[in-house]
Amino acid sequence: MASFVLSGSDIEVRYRADNNELFATSKTIFSLGEDGRTFKNVTKVQSEIGETITDLLQPINHLGHRTLMQLVVPVIGPSTEEADIKGVAIIVHDLTKSGVQAPPTVHQIFDVRPLTGKALPSANQTS
Repeated sequence: MASFVLSGSDIEVRYRADNNELFATSKTIFSLGEDGRTFKNVTKVQSEIGETITDLLQPINHLGHRTLMQLVVPVIGPSTEEADIKGVAIIVHDLTKSGVQAPPTVHQIFDVRPLTGKALPSANQTS
């Protein structure tokens, strides 16, 4: 997986392949905030639909819910040039961890945000 910089509706993500580090910022995703957060050693998986990066944004909030973010991007090979790419950020609000005795009928709520940006040359890493 190559490094990339992507942005969409009130979200920006930067992934560094050299150290498996993800930085994300958003005004409306509470667990990211305007100043953003850095996530180290995120989970990466290559599949038939591309590569996914998953990270836990908020383990358990005051309601007993947790929030995850999954990025889906195309498979990106080594290159000496930038390449335009599109991806998607899926913010998952997992309601199944609540302290309520009976789990809710709907277990997850998704906030899907299309992303566009650049895959960076292999020698060039995001800052």
